[in-house]
Amino acid sequence: MKQNKIKITYKKIYILLYTTSMTDNTNATFIFECILRNNNFMGAVDQFIETIIKNTNTFSPENVPQLVLLIMTMLSESYVVKNETDLAQLFEIFYNYIMTKINKYKDDHNYDFWFYEEKFKQSFQICVKLAVLKLNLSVNKNKSNSWCCFY
Repeated sequence: MKQNKIKITYKKIYILLYTTSMTDNTNATFIFECILRNNNFMGAVDQFIETIIKNTNTFSPENVPQLVLLIMTMLSESYVVKNETDLAQLFEIFYNYIMTKINKYKDDHNYDFWFYEEKFKQSFQICVKLAVLKLNLSVNKNKSNSWCCFY
């Protein structure tokens, strides 16, 4: 599949998004573009990343669940993501944004810290799968008015 590079400029932050085609994740891209315009949403995400880096001199995988929870909470308050595909693609775009933000902050402030990108990515993917599961459970609960039990 051919990959297109899209460059989005927002507040001097350059993000390269790699997508297979524009039609594959139009909803996720549209939602992310709307979120980029929301200063409160993006400010909270940026502030969280900067605070963690300032306080710990790194961004470890242990901070990922809090970050995903922050994003999910703000998404549920302001936006409607109706299916798991859109949510997964939206978090893929967020992953690229977060990585760019961490690397840019590291470069701008001359921080020399160890950043385990592979562990960060694994933790991020697990948290996103849990977020998608939560969406599925809440959608199914609303449709059937029943509870889902795990044994």
